[in-house]
Amino acid sequence: MNIASLNKVGNYKLLLLILPLCYLLLPNNNQTLDSWGYASYVKYGEGLFQAHHLIYNWFMYHLKLFPGLNNSLDTMKFMQFINGLFSIFSLLFLYLTLLNTNNCKNKSLSWTILVGCTFSLLRYGTENETYILPIFFSIIASYFLSLYFKQTSELKWLFFSGLAAAISCLFHQIHFFWWLAILLGLFIFSTENRIKKSILFLLPAIVVPVTYGLVIRYSLEKELELNNILSYVFEYYYSENADTEFGAINLIMTPISFFRTFYQVHGNIINLILAKPVLSACSFTLSSYFFYKFLFPLKLRSKFNTNNLFTNIHLLAFLLQFGFAFYSHGNAEFMVMLPFLMAIFLSDMFTISNNKLISLALSMLIWNLSFAIFPNHFYNYHNNQEIIKVINAYPDKKFILEERQKINLQYRYEYDEDISERIFFKMDIVNKKETGVFYTDILTKKTPFNRGSITLNNNTNLNYTVIRSVENIQSFYGNYSVDEIMIK
Repeated sequence: MNIASLNKVGNYKLLLLILPLCYLLLPNNNQTLDSWGYASYVKYGEGLFQAHHLIYNWFMYHLKLFPGLNNSLDTMKFMQFINGLFSIFSLLFLYLTLLNTNNCKNKSLSWTILVGCTFSLLRYGTENETYILPIFFSIIASYFLSLYFKQTSELKWLFFSGLAAAISCLFHQIHFFWWLAILLGLFIFSTENRIKKSILFLLPAIVVPVTYGLVIRYSLEKELELNNILSYVFEYYYSENADTEFGAINLIMTPISFFRTFYQVHGNIINLILAKPVLSACSFTLSSYFFYKFLFPLKLRSKFNTNNLFTNIHLLAFLLQFGFAFYSHGNAEFMVMLPFLMAIFLSDMFTISNNKLISLALSMLIWNLSFAIFPNHFYNYHNNQEIIKVINAYPDKKFILEERQKINLQYRYEYDEDISERIFFKMDIVNKKETGVFYTDILTKKTPFNRGSITLNNNTNLNYTVIRSVENIQSFYGNYSVDEIMIK
């Protein structure tokens, strides 16, 4: 098999073996701040209900207690494995959904493989984040909806679709828009029995307020008063972490994040190229070659039927999800579901050869494995574990850390101890005008250009004197030290 033939329909099924292995065997070993937080909650059985993604921790905690599972399993790795598994399940139900709508196995398989090679799914399918499980239930909702349109007399599928869509909202509130699109589609675009169809879909949604009510009453032990309900349900949007406003940042980050949904874009790519220039050049060449094969000549034939309710619903869902992601400063995390929605409506709107789709899939897969998934798994970018050892060795010292929040959560995961009272950001020290002796990594620790470099203002200066170097740490981004300093 030569390179030029990899995108032929007769050979691309090799990807059906490669993709599951990527999701299951290449977990990210440079976990995010949120990943450490979720893993800590599940490991110690605390904070199992979080308003923005209500039952994610609860589900993982009870799944880990399932009879036959080894309780000594590393919680982080277990949760990453479950996300990988549900990524595969999501792709399976996407394939079945597409098959119900177009009755063509190769076409459905090509679009499914394409989605499986996108960076957003590979990224979160190998991470411990909250975005995969709701996609699984949302795509099941679409699958049941496709069964309804395939078997129009089977109204039960509308009920099951509504139940799956409601459950997806319990795993993450962002999937409200997928649920809303189906409801609006059934009510607005249906030509007959619109009220009956809408009610059948809407009925199972009662599970959402009931679940939130039970959590507020029995977990938080608060009265079911309107103020308590609203403040909890919309807790994230009331917090300082919510990026929900309009400005130049929306226009800058939205196109970047949308492109990044398909191809990895990050400042650390420069580090990766410098570390492995030959391999990087080969990956860039191969990815570009397959993208060229996809693009030239690209023959699209429109076949969009404006009366196709199933397609219209998923186009509406895409517009609603994308619109909210734009409103949230172009948040890439709120775009993870977009490739699934695009596969559903684009596969109906346009005719494109399977070989072209597989060429694009190969281009994305080669790029994303080379510049994200492989490095995330095999490299230790910052080696924060060594900083944690230093913190543990000096329990009476205060620290100024570049990644203060992540290290606090990682330390809590390792030692079941919150050290937030003795570790600080640089700007915390400046704002509070703290003085005295601190240990810090900010003098020499290197961080590549990223989203935070655009959205955060870290231009603060300290007046300090270096006393000594406490520990030298090796990492992929470069060696750095933990230093003892005196702030005046």
